[in-house]
Amino acid sequence: METSYEILEDAALLQCYGDLLNAVQVMRQEIEKRILERNALGIPDERYECSLPKRFTYDHTKFKPLLEILNRAELEDCWTAPWNEYVPAHTVQHPEAWDTIKALAVARQRGNEAMQIIEAARMEGRGSLTFKERKEVKK
Repeated sequence: METSYEILEDAALLQCYGDLLNAVQVMRQEIEKRILERNALGIPDERYECSLPKRFTYDHTKFKPLLEILNRAELEDCWTAPWNEYVPAHTVQHPEAWDTIKALAVARQRGNEAMQIIEAARMEGRGSLTFKERKEVKK
């Protein structure tokens, strides 16, 4: 049995596929735009799950005050000091690094002062669009 795509030449098939990918990207952008305009987390629908969840990231430069309040053992768990790596012909400088998950855990144990630093560093962003057909349609 022949499908409509089997009769296309290679170039035409690739063109159709490229057009389809472009159309999907335009639709995703429109869905995201509508969600953001409504200040929503998704578009309610009985047949599809469609969401654009909020995600949080952290500005690690704002973690610096933690260096003053955490003890050495706590810092060893969540912070790596800046360091230099010497390789033939040059030096690679590595900046300080924070393990956010471990820093959050240490801050929770420490309490308010540490958690205020973490919260001040938190930045709201958005995740990627999730779109899928529901397994069962709600009745």
